[in-house]
Amino acid sequence: MRKVSAHFMGELFMKQLAFDFTFGGHKTPSFSTWYAENSTEKRKYGEIPYTRTEGRKVYDRLVKTGFFERGQYNA
Repeated sequence: MRKVSAHFMGELFMKQLAFDFTFGGHKTPSFSTWYAENSTEKRKYGEIPYTRTEGRKVYDRLVKTGFFERGQYNA
């Protein structure tokens, strides 16, 4: 068995956890999909879901600021 230095193992580990979104692999959900998932999550944690009007404003802001393109959405 080949010995691998701890430094190298750390580099390998970090490379495995690195995300590269330049390949276009992000997914921008439709408003309906995002709203349904957001509402479900809010109910799960005892929060009051957005109204559709509030949700649309939040969704539009997320799209405008590139939230989904930065890989911050896990569908």
